[in-house]
Amino acid sequence: MQFLRLKNQNDKYYNEAIALYERNFLLSERRDADEQRRVMLNDDYHFEVVLDGNQFCGFAFYWETDNYIFLEHLCVHEQRRNQRIGHAILDYLKSKGKIIYLEIEPIVDETTAKRKRFYESCGYFLNDHNHIQVKYRLEDDDLQLLIMTLGRTISKQEYDEFYAYMVKYVQIQQRDVDEITVAPATLDDDLLTIAELIYYSDIYIYPYLFNGVEEAKLVLAQMITSDTLYNYKNLLVAKWQGQVVGVIAYDRQPVEYSYDVYRSCFEKAGVPFGEKADYIWQNYYTLMKEDRTGIYVANACTASSCRGKGVATRLFEKLFEIDGHCYLECIQANTSAVKLYQKLGFEIIYEYPGVFAVPCFKMERNN
Repeated sequence: MQFLRLKNQNDKYYNEAIALYERNFLLSERRDADEQRRVMLNDDYHFEVVLDGNQFCGFAFYWETDNYIFLEHLCVHEQRRNQRIGHAILDYLKSKGKIIYLEIEPIVDETTAKRKRFYESCGYFLNDHNHIQVKYRLEDDDLQLLIMTLGRTISKQEYDEFYAYMVKYVQIQQRDVDEITVAPATLDDDLLTIAELIYYSDIYIYPYLFNGVEEAKLVLAQMITSDTLYNYKNLLVAKWQGQVVGVIAYDRQPVEYSYDVYRSCFEKAGVPFGEKADYIWQNYYTLMKEDRTGIYVANACTASSCRGKGVATRLFEKLFEIDGHCYLECIQANTSAVKLYQKLGFEIIYEYPGVFAVPCFKMERNN
């Protein structure tokens, strides 16, 4: 078994690791790609993949200091489970000779009890310190977890020092975006980052359509350079210190694009075009033809490290300079987005079931 540390998002096996990460951890339990970029620049952070020959078997994401290790995430590929690979990862970390911290969910059912027993069988002890997971997204609610440590329990002083480190380095770091700029996108912009933000703008459509964010970026980047809704001429981007941190995709109505062009973007990206892609075309993209006036806002997203700083407001204000008559759809459960849109002058005009029967609002803003 080989452990290979990756240093950036272009390294081999990164896409496989991220796809496994997204399949096995809830959104609130994982970083987005913007945060992965940040932490991979920190020498303490290890993004390590597990290989058997050239075959990807799993990963361990962990932080290593002079005194201890925090195991942030561990996962074995679905096809390689029950082969003691998880034990091999823990043995590898144990060989470093440091106390190891890890988090588990509260024991509420047999699944969580089984996970606790697994770590106990590997020499970990449950601590009774009150522990709240540090945030991976600024908007996340507090999440109560349990702390386990290798070899022994830890004192309150040790825990406090560990948690201070977590807050300083592991937790998402909010950026100061006072000098943000908003402008139309160009082909010189970071198209993959724009594509990534579009992917995260809809938690239902894109995870269904693509096998992970890396695959989505390849296809959406092709759409940005093609005659599609996401063509760069239909994008406004927000930048902070030259880095794209927000995007709006929009177009004049009726929104009509070619099925053949849509399909060709998958082919150019080397991504199979299957039943899911056809379903999304028929049940999502073609429905954008219905409105006949104003601007249709298809997507709006801000990087997780810049939320709560007014980035979305600035993007929309720039859009309103083009045309203040706009339509958009918003998931009803996303109450923070609904409130923002209402603050920007949008009104709910009707409710409808979304593509996957998720209750949505159709919202309109007049000049």
